[in-house]
Amino acid sequence: MSIPTIQGIAGILTDPTVEATPQGTPILKLFIAMNDSRYDEQERKWVTMKQFAVEAVAWEKTAERLGNVLSKGDQIYVEGRLETQSWEDKNGGGKRSKPVLTIRTARKLEKTQSQNNGGGFGGNNSGGSANSWNAPAEDPWSSNTGGGWGNPSDQPAF
Repeated sequence: MSIPTIQGIAGILTDPTVEATPQGTPILKLFIAMNDSRYDEQERKWVTMKQFAVEAVAWEKTAERLGNVLSKGDQIYVEGRLETQSWEDKNGGGKRSKPVLTIRTARKLEKTQSQNNGGGFGGNNSGGSANSWNAPAEDPWSSNTGGGWGNPSDQPAF
């Protein structure tokens, strides 16, 4: 059995924090959310159907790199493993657990002009539609042809 992996566009819900373990290993902690959205042709906008929010962590060099560029409200393309973190409740409540996304790689997505005017994840456009974000210009995988990622008329870059 393999550990589930997740990849996709996520919005950052909290300001990321970089801490160090007792051994000195950097760890980045943040909360992210991914949307299950569909494009409503009649209303001509993206509609969020479901949302999955999860704590995410990155380690070592990935933590240091991401900690310097990410902030609350940003959107990222993220890849990682969904794992279960378990601990004993301090108040004698037994064993507790929660899902945590361990980030393997992440890339910050740049805002378009419409994003700079108040849209975006948690903004006016109903939960951060993917069509209002573009990959950085130097990204070889981007399909920056004016519509942004997620536009129904865009073809994949590969």
